Amino acid sequence: MKRSGFRQFAGPSRFDVKLPVTLQHPAAGLLRLAGEPFNGLPKHPVVARMITEQGRSQIRLPASWHGDQLQMPVSLPWLDWPRLTLTIPKLVEVVPRLLDDATNKFELSTPGKIGVTITQQSDIGALLDLLVVESLTALKTERTEHFIKALDHRIPGRIPLYEAKELAREFGGRMDRKFRSATNALNHWRPQQVTPALERACEQGWAERGLGLDCEQCNFIPLQASTSQAICPACSAPDRYGRDNGKSVEIMYRLNGFIDRAVDNGVLTHLLVVAALQKRAPDSHFRPGVDIVFDDGDTKEVDIFGVYEGKVLAGEAKVSAIEFANEGRIRRDIELSRRLKADVHVMAAIDVIPEPLLEEAREHCGMAGLELLVLHEPDLRPRLAEARTARDRQAEHQARTQQRRR
Repeated sequence: MKRSGFRQFAGPSRFDVKLPVTLQHPAAGLLRLAGEPFNGLPKHPVVARMITEQGRSQIRLPASWHGDQLQMPVSLPWLDWPRLTLTIPKLVEVVPRLLDDATNKFELSTPGKIGVTITQQSDIGALLDLLVVESLTALKTERTEHFIKALDHRIPGRIPLYEAKELAREFGGRMDRKFRSATNALNHWRPQQVTPALERACEQGWAERGLGLDCEQCNFIPLQASTSQAICPACSAPDRYGRDNGKSVEIMYRLNGFIDRAVDNGVLTHLLVVAALQKRAPDSHFRPGVDIVFDDGDTKEVDIFGVYEGKVLAGEAKVSAIEFANEGRIRRDIELSRRLKADVHVMAAIDVIPEPLLEEAREHCGMAGLELLVLHEPDLRPRLAEARTARDRQAEHQARTQQRRR
């Protein structure tokens, strides 16, 4: 084995081959390359082809992976001896090629498109902060569920659930956005705990601060639009700003329209999982929702797809773990990951996934030859359990204090 240097650039990069002997006649050789440039890349055939596209005229047979090494049969010497031009692709380029290799057609799903936009405009790592997810969820306007219930009441059983959800996404956004103060945003949590989460959401542009009015026609005024005299912008009637327990003016919080729709459509869960994965492995890349068409015409949607720690990852992210309890749900999710040629199947939920469901997932992943990565409340919101424990201790202390006073 002979070690050689590799100079990596943004784009095609040159590899200078060093041999232990001088070649006198044409020959064949086997190059095996390994090192840091390849560490974060999935060891899949399509990625090997991406790396060697620039140097394919010197490579006799398609490149392949030998463990962590890139293996290439070559003719010696070649025209531009001893130079060999390779391209180390970025993960943002690798992910669509992996999807293209495993499917007939693919595109970002509706949640995926929304999620990509949010990722480009803000730091989704903020979702991992204490109570940010809970606060955003508490402020969302229940458009989709209300729309579907109303639709089913009017024409029961006439429209399939997936079509009803699409109608809700398109036409169910006419309700006024919900707004709350830190005092009443989350039950059982003190304003001192909720306010930092709401302010974090404002920093990312996900929420806005405002003042409340008593007027029934328009009862939220963005803070920058407030004036010394409270005037309802809908009816122009004089009014009063809402006060906290009748004392100081109370700050209200409301999601911006785009984030409100995103939370209502379940995008928040996808982004929370992506944020947790990227925190664990910064050198990773994901698409938070993809519509898939396979060669046999079968259509599916995958919640998470990308590259994680040099492996292809695919899987599902649910708001509640109970969704995994549906008959055959886990088996179908894992089968989809297998068809997408994933190495790792991710099973994620915002709350705690019960052990029987985890055991079922382990069994099916074992049969499919996939690694299982579980992300649920202990992984996605570790500080929440700590805060609950501290809150319970404080409540117990207050109860004992009041009892002694009595």
